[in-house]
Amino acid sequence: MIQLIRFLWYLNMLLVIFFILKQEPKLKGMNNLSQREQGFSLSSTKERILRQQTWGLLISFVTLTVLIVKFNA
Repeated sequence: MIQLIRFLWYLNMLLVIFFILKQEPKLKGMNNLSQREQGFSLSSTKERILRQQTWGLLISFVTLTVLIVKFNA
């Protein structure tokens, strides 16, 4: 059981990192990457959905962290 929770925790951690980087890649000031940035522009609805998914992943990450601590104690 604990191995499954740890696997989900690692997967969740990677997804959180990916979603945060996708949401705010910090590429706006670089001139040489401006063509790539146009492909990543999101509409407000997609931004809202991405933000909701990121918060959901963060909440599940904290929940899984608490479960790991509880099962290891």
